[in-house]
Amino acid sequence: MHDAGHRVTVIAASDDTRLSSDEDDEGLRVIRLSGGDFLIPQVEGISLLKKFRMFYRFYAYRKRIRDIILSLGDVDVVEVPEYGAEGYFLNDIDIPVITRLHTPMLLDHYHFSLQKLSKANWQYFRQGCKELKVMKKARYITSCSTSLKEWSHRFLGIENDRMKVIYNPINDKKWRLANSVKSHDTNGKQILFVGTVCDWKGCGDLADACKLLANSGELGDIQLDLVGKTGTYADIILERAQNLLVGLWLL
Repeated sequence: MHDAGHRVTVIAASDDTRLSSDEDDEGLRVIRLSGGDFLIPQVEGISLLKKFRMFYRFYAYRKRIRDIILSLGDVDVVEVPEYGAEGYFLNDIDIPVITRLHTPMLLDHYHFSLQKLSKANWQYFRQGCKELKVMKKARYITSCSTSLKEWSHRFLGIENDRMKVIYNPINDKKWRLANSVKSHDTNGKQILFVGTVCDWKGCGDLADACKLLANSGELGDIQLDLVGKTGTYADIILERAQNLLVGLWLL
């Protein structure tokens, strides 16, 4: 959006929630707010009180978001994620607000349903309910995937015509994979996945599909690049794709 000539301001919580900053990042204004309701122990240290920030800082931090937006002046549109319910106090501002669906806290990845209160989610359940409240009230909604749009309609009753699917964009002209293999033939295909490498994002299905394509030989060599967090599941993907793909990289 900045490259297209638009003025873009990014507002986020500071990793060190004791500090604020306002910086220029190659033409983007990046404002990091203090008072966030999360904790990064490596930055601030850890204590029992800090662990409960999501309860006692919830309203104060979201009011800070509202105040900083209104202080900017001349804002044409605001996009806010549903995650964290950071748009909780943005319903009454005189600026169009688009709620962007990423993944609600209470989405059950394994059963694609809605989580109920349990011992496993009690700490974030309240905040998750706030997210759902923001989603239901949102006037304009975009979703990063069709499946998330369908989930929101099924479990929250949000009308389909209120949600538009806009996939996460990437400028492939600026994308470079330093470790990527470039040995496939000119008629082959290169497939790129960016995100958490896990089963519920379909990484296993993607690897299997690439194997089928590679074995068919109809599209030439197939190269799959996975860019995201590594871990046990990533090792499984490596094993499943072994000797069947030109390159599989977890960066």
